[in-house]
Amino acid sequence: MKILVDKNKINIALVGCGKICYRHISAIIKLKDSICLKAICDINQKNIDEVSEFIKNSLPSTNLTYKPVASFLNYYELLAEVEKGNLDVKIVVLCTPSGYHVKQAISASNIGLNVITEKPLATSLDDGIKVLNSFNNSDKKLFVVFQNRLNPIVKLLKKQIMKKRFGELFLINSNIFWHRPQQYYDQCSWRGTKKLDGGALLNQASHYIDLMYYLPSLKIKKVNAFTKTLNRDIEMEDTAVMNLEYENGALGNLSVTMLTFPKNYEGSITIFGEKGTVRIGGNALNKIEKWEFDQYDNDDNLIDFKNNEVNTIFGSGHVYFYEEIIRFFKNKKENLFNPKDAFHGLEVIMAAYKSSIENRTLCLPLKDYKI
Repeated sequence: MKILVDKNKINIALVGCGKICYRHISAIIKLKDSICLKAICDINQKNIDEVSEFIKNSLPSTNLTYKPVASFLNYYELLAEVEKGNLDVKIVVLCTPSGYHVKQAISASNIGLNVITEKPLATSLDDGIKVLNSFNNSDKKLFVVFQNRLNPIVKLLKKQIMKKRFGELFLINSNIFWHRPQQYYDQCSWRGTKKLDGGALLNQASHYIDLMYYLPSLKIKKVNAFTKTLNRDIEMEDTAVMNLEYENGALGNLSVTMLTFPKNYEGSITIFGEKGTVRIGGNALNKIEKWEFDQYDNDDNLIDFKNNEVNTIFGSGHVYFYEEIIRFFKNKKENLFNPKDAFHGLEVIMAAYKSSIENRTLCLPLKDYKI
């Protein structure tokens, strides 16, 4: 039976009904006039049932035309329905464990689908290259969910850098002091594993590492790091520190731990420049904690308005992300979530792992990639 679609909307199939998918679904429902969820997929029927109930309960009570979205227990059966023309979707959204992203993204690309994948791009550099090359040879687009780029405060900070208000940049610092108890890792067997997840750097810190080169528009050229598994029973690290050197000679450092007691404490980025210092923090980079420049600018009047309270580390980022996706397909604008950017972040993290093992500083690129 064919699943009818609204040709005026961007139709989506979402794969992986775990914790993060609820952020995507909430954003899609909020933007339901422009985007529509047509199918969900998970290997666990209980997860599908819970997500279906969440969708139904999240719709306005006045919506009397609700029909359950199609559901699949097998991703490749979903793709088969797309190939047959029975399921008309434009984008597949991957909310699956990180180690599955590449194979699933390539399979979708092979049948002509655009792909949105949660971070990270991949869990190895070889897989990252594979997925980049797959989309390089396709007219379809791959978007990596780095929604923090669109946080209002992050956008305001980026604007100041573009205006050159900082003058010469000297140091970029990021702290991610969060709490992930052993129970968090025990809930899903893939969490904290090398093949399917990665550790604190690849999973939790990847958004902040992305911003450390996105904000200044500078590539990272050298990496030195220490990683440790100090207090969690997992394969990968729960704590790490990393020093960076940028292509212009500026320095950076990042500290991340999942051992903060008793709850999430800080997620921050601080930029030190010749003529300015800015620190943004809060639970989701939602508060300006320091904003000082040598010269006044009208943007200085906006800082109080940009501060906002959020309940989680995700903030409202997924709504901003899907608004950007809608603009992209309507206006054919530049892909703000370009996978080549995501690959640079992946290489930084993999260099950090290698640096920790070999106890030395590594230069990027790690090798001459054919991408």
